Amino acid sequence: MKKHSQSITQTLKWTFLFGLLVMFSCKSDDDPGPDVSAQLSGKWWCDSNKTLADQFFGADGTFQQRFNGVTSTGKWSLSSDKKTISISDVSNNLVDSWTYGLKEVSSSKLVLNYIGDYTFAPCP
Repeated sequence: MKKHSQSITQTLKWTFLFGLLVMFSCKSDDDPGPDVSAQLSGKWWCDSNKTLADQFFGADGTFQQRFNGVTSTGKWSLSSDKKTISISDVSNNLVDSWTYGLKEVSSSKLVLNYIGDYTFAPCP
């Protein structure tokens, strides 16, 4: 009986240690995710439905958009919570500043909210 009791104790000890290992190795909500700015910048993004202008977010904070052969330039910044993109000082445009809601960004997909959701992909 003593041997059986030691076996159960040993099993419980290893189960507890395994549980701690799993708990501390799991991703936390506080863990930093991918760098949103890096995924967003350095490439032209084309609207899948060709409704909005192509967008370019430079790593240095410069912004460009092109539509029907006209390219406008400005500045962009990402909010601290990484949920909005502010566009400002845009030349050649009827509106010189606006905000996009940032719904999703990866290396191959960008979803912005601007009077509805718009899906972009890297331009060919």
